[in-house]
Amino acid sequence: MTANTLSQRWSALLSSLSIGPPPAHQRRLVGQGCRTELGPHLLHDVRSHVAINQGNSHTASISTASSIEELRTEDRTHRIVTVDEAFSMIKAGTPLPLQPLVGGLPPEIAWRHLRTVTDEVMPRL
Repeated sequence: MTANTLSQRWSALLSSLSIGPPPAHQRRLVGQGCRTELGPHLLHDVRSHVAINQGNSHTASISTASSIEELRTEDRTHRIVTVDEAFSMIKAGTPLPLQPLVGGLPPEIAWRHLRTVTDEVMPRL
C-alpha cells in the first residue's frame, strides 16, 4: 500500500468520524464479544451522565439503564458494534464516533479497540 493510498483512507475515515466527545446517543465503540469488558465502563458513563443531569427528563441521550443488561437491551445511548457494522455505517455515510476512554476505560483496552478500527475497518474503505 502506498503512502498516498494510506493517506486517502485515513482522510476518508477521519471525515466520517466526529471529533471530540459526541452526544451520548451517538457513542459507539467497535468490538467483538467485548460487552463484559466494556459494560462496566459504559454503565459508569451512563450513571455519571444521569447524576449531573438530575431531574432532566427532556434530553433524549439520558439512559435510564441501571444494569449492563438493561443498557444492552436499551441499545440507545451506548452501542458496541462489530467490524462489519462499523464498516457498513461508514459506507452508508453514518458517522462512527469513538470515545475510547469512556467511563474510565483503561488506555490499553482503548488502544486495542482503536487499533481494531485502524487495522480492520479502515483497510476495507
